[in-house]
Amino acid sequence: GAAAAPAGAPVKLWGYVNREGTVALKAQFDYAWRFSEGLARVLVKDKFGFVDKAGKWVVEPQYDSAWEFSKGLARVAIGNGDRAKEGYIDRAGKHVWEPTE
Repeated sequence: GAAAAPAGAPVKLWGYVNREGTVALKAQFDYAWRFSEGLARVLVKDKFGFVDKAGKWVVEPQYDSAWEFSKGLARVAIGNGDRAKEGYIDRAGKHVWEPTE
């Protein structure tokens, strides 16, 4: 599997390294989390999206909050705080429950 790792200073970007320590995905994300069900949650310009292990965007950065995939679904939110609208997407990025308050 690949692990998230920061690179560069003073601006830190995150990418992924494989078990051997070789760069699997170059540092390009503002923050990156572990892979879950083949997809990783990443943050770019204050928006969350998901990439696959090849670095291809499966879900473009568009959410204000997102959680990792579990049983084929990820919770996502548009907006913050009390006004946030939450829903669920599948691994293709399709809404299975549209974001609602």
